[in-house]
Amino acid sequence: MNFEKGKIYFFNDTTSLNLKDLKSFLDDKGFNLGFLNFPEDYSIKVDSFYERLENNTIINLGNEIENIIKEKLLLEDADYSEKMFLTLYYLLKEKNIVIVNTAGMSFESIDYLKKYFHI
Repeated sequence: MNFEKGKIYFFNDTTSLNLKDLKSFLDDKGFNLGFLNFPEDYSIKVDSFYERLENNTIINLGNEIENIIKEKLLLEDADYSEKMFLTLYYLLKEKNIVIVNTAGMSFESIDYLKKYFHI
């Protein structure tokens, strides 16, 4: 599999056995990685990450996203999909590659992310 910088990749793995190999492979290639919603300690968890963001950061990121997608995000009452959307956007600004564990996500949530992140 070829990986490109600035992209999001979905990975459906509940055991994370293959994830360790993937992380090692990509680390060796020098990628700055972001792992989202995997059980490992190095992985970012959407809810806890979102809660740690300052309100100004959430507002600024939300405004950036709204300007790009030309839709209003309901971040005051953000559901999981909106929190995931904002977290992914933030991580893409900071990381070369973001790998998302889709285990447990609904098809609707996955399609929502694919639509806006052109996955």
